[in-house]
Amino acid sequence: MSGIQRLFSEWRKNLTPKKVILYIVAILLFITPTIWAGIYAYRMDYVAQADSYSVTLYDSENREIAHDSGDPELAKVNSLVRIFHAITSNMKQVTKSPGDPAHDPFIRAIVDLNGTKTELACYFSFIDTANYCIDKTGKIYTVSATDVATFLASPYAEPFYSEATAPSLITADNDSVLPSSLTWYYKNYDGNFLLTQRNQTVPDMHLYDIAEAIDVRFNREPDYCLAQVYQEGTLIYEGSHKDLSALTVKAGSELSIVLRATWNSKVSSLSYGELLYHFGVRIRNHSTFSLNATAVTKGGFAVLTCTNITDPSKIIFTSKNNYKTPSFHPYGDRFCAILPIAKDIDTETLSFSVTYGASTEIFTIHITEKASQSFSFPKLNLKETPAFSSDAMTEWQRLLQSTAQKSDTPIYFRGNFLDPVANDFSVGYTNDSKVYWGGSYSNPYIALGTEFVTEEVGGTCVQALNHGVVTHTGSCALLGNYVVVDHGGGLRTWYGHLSTVNVFVGDVLAKGDEIGQTGSGGVATDNGFLLICTVYDTVIDPEILVGKEFTIS
Repeated sequence: MSGIQRLFSEWRKNLTPKKVILYIVAILLFITPTIWAGIYAYRMDYVAQADSYSVTLYDSENREIAHDSGDPELAKVNSLVRIFHAITSNMKQVTKSPGDPAHDPFIRAIVDLNGTKTELACYFSFIDTANYCIDKTGKIYTVSATDVATFLASPYAEPFYSEATAPSLITADNDSVLPSSLTWYYKNYDGNFLLTQRNQTVPDMHLYDIAEAIDVRFNREPDYCLAQVYQEGTLIYEGSHKDLSALTVKAGSELSIVLRATWNSKVSSLSYGELLYHFGVRIRNHSTFSLNATAVTKGGFAVLTCTNITDPSKIIFTSKNNYKTPSFHPYGDRFCAILPIAKDIDTETLSFSVTYGASTEIFTIHITEKASQSFSFPKLNLKETPAFSSDAMTEWQRLLQSTAQKSDTPIYFRGNFLDPVANDFSVGYTNDSKVYWGGSYSNPYIALGTEFVTEEVGGTCVQALNHGVVTHTGSCALLGNYVVVDHGGGLRTWYGHLSTVNVFVGDVLAKGDEIGQTGSGGVATDNGFLLICTVYDTVIDPEILVGKEFTIS
């Protein structure tokens, strides 16, 4: 037996269980720091190489839904980073969208991978074949149905669930009342009920104007609703919200209303919950509507006046003739709208209804034809016969459209509009008449506006027909040098054929202020000026304005 073998044999004879345990502990104490150091070094190396990834989601109204960042490999399975990393990793570019981006619901995602940002419009659906994304350059990508299913089962997909939106409470004036607090659940892709996170609430009591009756309704009736109405701290009503309209209170009264509404959870339910409302109402007088004329000649206009209105944007105008909704402008304590009747309107009656809150009225305007007129100018005092062309008319149409935008110009006009004839002008031709010159009776010029001429030599003062503000000046083939004055309510007067323009855009004019000097530019028959009247983009006959008392009742 060798020496080493004898030593090992002696060591084994002296080895006891206690000594074995001590030896094992000593070995572990020696090698454990080395093992942990290796693990730590490996982990730090892995983290250094891992992707820097973040994603932020926004709804279609650009409100942030959620944000998450981190290492996709180490993130939780249901985290936003993990879900979207899978979506973007498995996307496949295609040439044609599988859906309709103009109508499909979407959310916007901004993905940041190692400092490189990608913006995606994400169109996710409960139909497996209709999931896709579009980036800012217009490239289209299809998305795995499995990845979308994971997303739809998460709380981040709430914008895609219509059931996640709590029922709405609407007043008689079509105001949406936001709840003070709510607890609302909706069923998601996995069949689980999730607590909604995005419904808006208002902690402070908001005051709404309501006409006469307190009439409120839900777009989805609750299973239970208790309404309480307080006036100056005293409970004056308690019961169903459907019976609030029977409550009689004086105009000007301010009330506090509390509504508690519950939608029960049922087997077939896609959503359920409880909403609490606390809001105030001010009772105002019934709204009234009036029309200044029941018969209007083509090229004329009527004025619609509304009283007891607090928010004109909530006036509902409905026409059987598809008449364009007019703009309502303040006029003292009322609101009014000018309703132009175009010369080419193809109906004998214009019927419409006006609604504000609980007030509704129906009107009918009878439309009559204007007698045609003709003017012949075989000899002109001008150096050459005026020329007009389709190009000139096209230029005018573009000019009219570019100046016809809606505006908030206050109503400036008061009383009668000036009549140029009373200031020694005579009529050259009238609006929409047939004009012949140079002895030719073919291809007449259909007059745009009314021409007023003067026998005075040289320039004669052209006056603003009523109060207003200068909105445009310029020159074109049909009008020559022109000025546009906005009198408010959409009503504008145009002054053309001018030799000089003496005002600037933004000038506020009083009735009778000088605009410029007469001339013979554009389609003129003599020294004078051309008067055109428009209501936004509709040309009306100046005859209904000049020298007439034009007031709003």
